[in-house]
Formats: sequence, structure tokens, C-alpha cells
Amino acid sequence: MAPLAKFTAEEDPRHALVDWMAKPDNPFFAKTLVNRLWGHFMGRGLYHEVDDLRDSNPPSNPELLDALAKDFVKKQVSTSSTLFA
Repeated sequence: MAPLAKFTAEEDPRHALVDWMAKPDNPFFAKTLVNRLWGHFMGRGLYHEVDDLRDSNPPSNPELLDALAKDFVKKQVSTSSTLFA
């Protein structure tokens, strides 16, 4: 188990959470966001339901999901670059 982070009274722990979530090596953030974008525009996510990303619910097209997530990270998690590319 990883050690717990310690914060001073002046620090906001939400900043550490956001930093961890948006790290390029966090596969969940990119996959979750591109799945939500796909679901918004296509009417159904690559994971169905759009917010059900568990091992027992595989994506309908894992290769596409991985490619979209990698492209999203490459574009520095920019939704506008992903949408208008």
C-alpha cells in the first residue's frame, strides 16, 4: 500500500488528486474521458454503460479505445484537439 500523502493547512489536497488523475501514465483518465466523448457523439460509449469501466464489462472495441486514449494523451489531454483533429 502506498504511503498516505500529507498536506499542510494551506494546501488543497484536490490539487494532488487532479495532478494524479491527469498524469499521462494513468490509463483510466484518458480512457474514461474518450469513452464519454464517444458516448456523447455516438449515443453509446465503447464501454456500455458509459461510466461502467470494470474488468467484467470489456469495451466493444478495445483497440479503438486504446488508440483514442493514446492520441488524447499525446495531445496533452486536450478535448478540443481530440474533437477537432
